[in-house]
Amino acid sequence: MLSLRLIPLAVLFCVGACRPTLPAATTADADRAAQTWPGTTVADLEHGRQIYLERCSSCHQPVAPAKVAPANWPGHIAEMKTRAHLSEEQAQLVKRYVVTMSRAHAEGRAAPQPQASR
Repeated sequence: MLSLRLIPLAVLFCVGACRPTLPAATTADADRAAQTWPGTTVADLEHGRQIYLERCSSCHQPVAPAKVAPANWPGHIAEMKTRAHLSEEQAQLVKRYVVTMSRAHAEGRAAPQPQASR
């Protein structure tokens, strides 16, 4: 009887353990994003991350941003926007997050270097 009581606990543990871990945004990531989307903050990127986790994981395991080239993410977001019931603003936040984190991976997560003035 005790083992039957542990089944729900085991299921909850497995579900929690299977949830994908996506990289948290850093200041360097916000700086990288701001090169394309001026004014982007760490909070914007984290909001995009949360939306991505919540909406995409309801149907499938979210793809790690590094697994897709930065230039390919916008097409994926556009394709899934309706299915995931994303508003335009939410889709933009998700796009900023996944594109930025994909670029970070491609660049070795190095912070963008300031351009030298001449």
